[in-house]
Amino acid sequence: MRIRILLISLIFLYNFNIQGQNLTSDSMVIKSRDSLAYILENQKLEVQFQPIELINRDFTSDWHLADSSQWMIKPFRQMGFIQTNNFGSPLQANRDQLELVGHLDEGFHNTDFFHQRADRLFKIKTNKAYSELNVDQGLFPGRSQTSLIDNLTVYTLLSVPFRKSFHFNFYYNRINHQGIYANNQNYISTLGSSLHWENPNGKQKLAINLASNTDKLQYNWGISDSTSLDDPRYNLRETIEVRSRSSNSRLKNGQIGAVYSIKLSSFNEFIEPAIKMDAYYHYNTISYTDANPRSILNQYGPSFYQDSAVIHRYFSNHGLWSSAEIQIFNHSLFNLSGILKYDYNKVFFDSTVHNQIHFIKSGLNLVSNYSNFKLNVQFYQINQNHHSGYSLNSRLSYLLKDSSSFSINYLQESKLPSLLEQTLLVNKRIIWQNYFNNSIHKEFTISYLTTGQTWPSLNVRFAQIDQFIYLDKTLNFIQSPNTINQLHLKAQWNFKYKFITSQHILNCHILKPDPTGWTGLYSYHDLIFKLKFFGRYSKIQFGPNIQIFKLDNKLGFHPLFGQYFKSDESNNKKIRTILGANVGLILNEFRINLNFDQIESFWTDRMDLWVKNYPIYDFGIRLGIQWKLLN
Repeated sequence: MRIRILLISLIFLYNFNIQGQNLTSDSMVIKSRDSLAYILENQKLEVQFQPIELINRDFTSDWHLADSSQWMIKPFRQMGFIQTNNFGSPLQANRDQLELVGHLDEGFHNTDFFHQRADRLFKIKTNKAYSELNVDQGLFPGRSQTSLIDNLTVYTLLSVPFRKSFHFNFYYNRINHQGIYANNQNYISTLGSSLHWENPNGKQKLAINLASNTDKLQYNWGISDSTSLDDPRYNLRETIEVRSRSSNSRLKNGQIGAVYSIKLSSFNEFIEPAIKMDAYYHYNTISYTDANPRSILNQYGPSFYQDSAVIHRYFSNHGLWSSAEIQIFNHSLFNLSGILKYDYNKVFFDSTVHNQIHFIKSGLNLVSNYSNFKLNVQFYQINQNHHSGYSLNSRLSYLLKDSSSFSINYLQESKLPSLLEQTLLVNKRIIWQNYFNNSIHKEFTISYLTTGQTWPSLNVRFAQIDQFIYLDKTLNFIQSPNTINQLHLKAQWNFKYKFITSQHILNCHILKPDPTGWTGLYSYHDLIFKLKFFGRYSKIQFGPNIQIFKLDNKLGFHPLFGQYFKSDESNNKKIRTILGANVGLILNEFRINLNFDQIESFWTDRMDLWVKNYPIYDFGIRLGIQWKLLN
């Protein structure tokens, strides 16, 4: 498998001499100082090319141009999110609202950050074959026997045009990190593809979409004794005793289906009806197995003291996703559409116990534009068998003259409990059966987004949550009787002066009361110097970076549930830092980066613990390569 992905990537880069039909009119041919024109500038040559075009996930909006000098692949950066220690480890998705819930909430979102979903694939349209490759490999010299190929991350993208206005997009991403501790490997792969078409006037669009995701995760439940980190006998971290060598989980999910949209003849300047319909077959299977749980039954919790031989959990869901959206009014000042979703889910909590769940979501979407103001109001009613909820989301934004924007947003939601929060079966035995009420979320958000350097982009969210559901220290889901107040602050500032660039990121959570242990602060800061290298067409960059974080409470992680919880330990050290450095070479469409992580492990053997029993890794080196081809 390790060789296979490298071969696939090489094939993508080698066999892209596919010529396609010109798919845009002459009026869309633009002149640009792209990288090739920049190289040939001294020869007074201009390069003409047809642009890359993107479309939003909803597949109903118009195409918009993308800068061909930028990268389409945006690797996920696991910075500031709660996780254990290895790259690709499950994230605490609930705290930062990373879950993508538009269907039945099964309760498993901790690896959604890497997954593709067929109904949310971006569409790309190019006039020639276009591809990108991003490869990142890492090792931990002196602390681990793993090699570069054992800690691999790959992102690939391919867009190919065909005749008759057909386009094919392909995405394949993969994390395969063995890590430095025993039984701690994370393997996550995701594949997405789309064959899409539109007629010459753009009034009809059709796409056939596919997504497939696979997770294979090992769990060691953390190291047994943190004093081993100081013992020279355990310089190789694989030799440190871990709590489990027999726990792992497997996840396989995906969707396949089609989406079709059509713009009908307009009656007048306000009434321009349009219809979008889609249907997908979806499936999701999750299994967890511990073949030798005897030594850590107390870690599983009191409900599992009788399961000394084996612990096995199985969950699956398959069925149909479908939706229809009708746009009635479509004007530059006013847009109104209605949507109806129906999902059929056949859920198995083990191999025998199953339930049929009908998920119906209906609502309205209103968009109004006036001058530089834009108002968007969405209301949805949700029915799930005999339970119901709703969501009201309103957003007012204002576009400033410098292309920055200011917005305020109000969200009120009656959120249905997830399946995991309601029911859990393990070893064909009911562990819990909860009958929770809906949790009520009220959120007010102020945002300022800018591409300039004078002020940082800022997002401030105030939330009030009633009847909040969370996993507590007793390893059971409970519903809080208290109202929880949350402040979430996110900021980012990108600074550039001549050959110096600097990036600063802040992510801060404050909860009162805080039964979850989410309160904490994280920030990232770097200082990068960019200099010309071998002439004017290549650059070298280098500089240090630092991550600063503070958590008031040490969190625990329960692999069987896939959930984080507030442990019985507090953090003694208030502020923690992780030092790093970067050296990179930029050769137009080819980039190579060398990253040095956790530099402070040179003067300390005891790395800090963000999550209980999971020490942050020692010094590591990551080699990254980015390559772009446009034929």
